[in-house]
Amino acid sequence: MSLRNIGIVYRKELIDSLRDQRTLISMIAVPLLLVPLLTIGLLVVMVRQVGEASEEVPKVMILGGEDSPNVRSGPGILAK
Repeated sequence: MSLRNIGIVYRKELIDSLRDQRTLISMIAVPLLLVPLLTIGLLVVMVRQVGEASEEVPKVMILGGEDSPNVRSGPGILAK
């Protein structure tokens, strides 16, 4: 197969693809709309999850802890 024949077939397929309206929409419009929406949506979900995680007070059980009194008296930690 020669390079010329490959170019002819490629050109024909490209012209056929650009002629079809559904193909143009799926190649141009969908990525232009869908990619930003997915990016913004994932960013919103991530910010919400990080916010909830930072407000949550972790519950930690300390066994012993005589050698680390600062850890036992820290905020939000239940110590005996």
